[in-house]
Amino acid sequence: MISGDPNDKIFYLRSLKDTEKLKNFLAPYKKAVLVGGCFDVLHYGHVVFFKNAKKQKGSLIVLLEPDTSLLKRKKRKAIHTQRDRAEMVAAISYVDAVVAIPHFTKDEEYEKLVKIIKPRVIAVTEGDELLRHKKNHAKLVGAQVIEVTPKIKGLSTSLITNYATLSSD
Repeated sequence: MISGDPNDKIFYLRSLKDTEKLKNFLAPYKKAVLVGGCFDVLHYGHVVFFKNAKKQKGSLIVLLEPDTSLLKRKKRKAIHTQRDRAEMVAAISYVDAVVAIPHFTKDEEYEKLVKIIKPRVIAVTEGDELLRHKKNHAKLVGAQVIEVTPKIKGLSTSLITNYATLSSD
């Protein structure tokens, strides 16, 4: 962490045209370990994932999906805005940097971003639905894909949001 303020760990990527600014932001972070996700309802499983990814001996960089990704992938609206999620994730001590990304419509956009970051490791959880894409991204930069966390039975954002909905009735 560069300073004591978690907001200093956040970069808001507006488009892939901001690559020089992104490179400058990421310059202090060496041997990148890359993870990605929405992290909308932050829970214990996410913290364990960040902790285990950080054990890969590098700077942990989190690609944070936009609110629109929740609608597309999870078929629900975001509970927390991307800005709020970025602040929550940045406040976790295992996380070195958060890159809040725009809505990407093509895998090539993720490929370009991975080529800019040049991670040494792309960390995933067991059963990652985008594993095939992440392996392709890793191959582009000579990185390893490492499963750092098993699924924690009975713990997921979906279960938490379903429970919260049932509890409020």
